Amino acid sequence: MYEVAEGTVTFQREPVPALFARLPQCNTFSLIVSFHDGVAFEEDDEWGMAHFLEHLTLQGTPEYPSLTALSGVLEAQGGKISAFSTRDTVSYWAKVPSWALDDAFTLLGKVLAPAEFDDGKVASERSIVFSEIDRESSTFRLSHGLMAEGSLMAPSRISRYPLGSRESLGRFTAGQCAAYRKRVYCSENAFISGAGSYEESSLKRGLEGLVEALPCGEARERRDEKVHMVRRAPFSRFECPGISQVNLVAGWLLAMESDEQWVVAGLLNTLLGTGFTSLLYRALREERRLTYLVSTQLRFYRRTGTFRISLDVKPEDAGEALEVIGGVIEKVKRGAFSGEELKAAQARMWGSLVLRLEDTYEYALFLNRRLGAAAGPMRLREVKDAIFSIEGSDLADCAASLLIDDRMLVSAASSREALDKITIRKGGSRNALERS
Repeated sequence: MYEVAEGTVTFQREPVPALFARLPQCNTFSLIVSFHDGVAFEEDDEWGMAHFLEHLTLQGTPEYPSLTALSGVLEAQGGKISAFSTRDTVSYWAKVPSWALDDAFTLLGKVLAPAEFDDGKVASERSIVFSEIDRESSTFRLSHGLMAEGSLMAPSRISRYPLGSRESLGRFTAGQCAAYRKRVYCSENAFISGAGSYEESSLKRGLEGLVEALPCGEARERRDEKVHMVRRAPFSRFECPGISQVNLVAGWLLAMESDEQWVVAGLLNTLLGTGFTSLLYRALREERRLTYLVSTQLRFYRRTGTFRISLDVKPEDAGEALEVIGGVIEKVKRGAFSGEELKAAQARMWGSLVLRLEDTYEYALFLNRRLGAAAGPMRLREVKDAIFSIEGSDLADCAASLLIDDRMLVSAASSREALDKITIRKGGSRNALERS
């Protein structure tokens, strides 16, 4: 049924892939149950259903008929239950003290078992999701980031706003939601991960019960697995009244061919934008004093991904900031960084992972993302070996193949007054902004 190897349990029962990491030094256990779902899979008339169903599912079960009653089962022991959606995954998770492991498996099994919905609950939860949409649209950096990422992946289905629209959500009926859930929340479409302290017998019993609670169905396939590598509009504007600074985003769509490439891309992200010693932070803040903070974000969606650089600048400094970003990237493409900078980036990437994985939920999420990306099990020592085996030429080649000049999208969000102070031009080998 399952095997134990170097602290990681691989569940062998088909059709549910599952990975578990034994962390005997911890006093907690975290469990994540995921389904291949989201805007990458939804039909046009289902837009927003994956996220909406996440809300409906946590409204309760016949035994625990509300979110309060449901949460109380684990909160009474100091634990918690929640869920999250991405563009291609919906996940339900629980984190509990190690002695409540059985409760975590049992409760998630009840939450994810087949269920019906009534129109009253659908209408009630629709108002909550509308409120979430309003909250996101009122947070201009969040809205801008979602818009920029969607623009990078257009015209694929995965580029759509994950929460749907008021119009699409308004059409959902209780029957449609129940039918969608039955089709998606099945064992053939699920994958499970966990980490923490556990007894093998308890883990086996809980896992078997959880899988048994899921109905049989059919595995889903993304129809847009291959990304559309098209030339993007060089510059887009996103108006946010009352904002004085410009939130500037430079981004690229990524197409990856192998699991190893993601490790190299992760190190490239670390070298460029992770930490106060990263190349972009040093260039934009320490040397030019153009911004308070610059950040980079690397997102994975199986073989699709996005890489974004984000910072806030004065409107009159937007052009210079973009020129600095372009210069740093060209430097990396030429391999014009030192061996010490490479070693420091490797240490930051590995150290950050080690620190993050002290939390059992983060460890479970690490395993979950590998399963979701259809990547095989990778033990921590293998990750470490992969990180420290990367050479400077590997990073230069990665930057040259992924961060292509004419596929860079530049987006600026601010008030109309601030945006009117900048325009777009094409200069040299990269896009740049200049003042009007």
